[in-house]
Amino acid sequence: MIISDFHCAKVKNLLVVGPTANLKSVLAGGWTLRWMTSDETIFPKDMPTLYTALQKEFSNVSLANSLNELKTKASKADAIIVAAGEQAYAEGFGSIHDLSLPEDQIELIKAAQASGKPVILVMIAGRPRVITKIYKDCAAVLFAGLPGFEGGQAIAEIISGKVNPSAKMSFNFPYGVNHLVPHNHKSAESVLAHEIENPIALVRFGEGMSYSAFEYSNLQLSDSVLTSASGEIKATVNVKNTSNREGKEAVLWFLFDEVASITRPVRDLKYYDKLSIKAGESANFTFTIRPDESLWFPNKKGEKILEDGYFTLTVGPLKTRFKLQRAAK
Repeated sequence: MIISDFHCAKVKNLLVVGPTANLKSVLAGGWTLRWMTSDETIFPKDMPTLYTALQKEFSNVSLANSLNELKTKASKADAIIVAAGEQAYAEGFGSIHDLSLPEDQIELIKAAQASGKPVILVMIAGRPRVITKIYKDCAAVLFAGLPGFEGGQAIAEIISGKVNPSAKMSFNFPYGVNHLVPHNHKSAESVLAHEIENPIALVRFGEGMSYSAFEYSNLQLSDSVLTSASGEIKATVNVKNTSNREGKEAVLWFLFDEVASITRPVRDLKYYDKLSIKAGESANFTFTIRPDESLWFPNKKGEKILEDGYFTLTVGPLKTRFKLQRAAK
């Protein structure tokens, strides 16, 4: 996830700090090469950490190994990378009671932000950790869920701007502790979330940004009524790259069965497509809706149930609706 269009193309002096900045094991995870290893020497010698990968992308990169060293070096930096997250773990040894990012890491991030320099937070972990307190004051945030042996280089190339990221969140990133609302939540779960005055998520499933900007328009349906289980409706939407850089956009199509015999998900992902769109150009995306593929749900016996009624289609910020109305037997 990226929360701004900040990148380090003009950065000359980069400061890197954090517990996952210069370790290989955190990129690969606990079940790699050996069980729950903390021995850095068993990893390939040419495997970069995030810090060493950034050294390949920028001319002047320094590492701070403590909070005090961060405060000392921050004044000379043009931007600060804080590599937070978790050490490698496996099985019950990784069990925790609280998803909050440890307070010493929160303190480190706040100190970096207090320097007045742009802060890029990189979360390297096997699960999300709650970062709501410091999220909005970061220039950019990237979640790297155990990215593997080449993960350090991949992250560094995104930060430098060499690679234009296009990923979307594959889950709801939690807003708070004990507040885990699934991406395909039901209406009742949404109401409960609002009752405790928290959003559904800090970053929702399907969200994500890049160095390009995309605009959705002209959502159209080939028909507003489906009269046969074997029929179909074609949905089309236009996506324009309004930036000056070519980029890939993943277009996600969600359906919501408005009234059913059992409660249905508010946002049920049914189809997606991804294309590279040149700067200033547009592309049309199409989703063919077929009842026997996209509108049914299982009963308690696992049998397909297809019920008449209205469905809401969502793509990007746009919505429309159609009706399934089959002929009476």
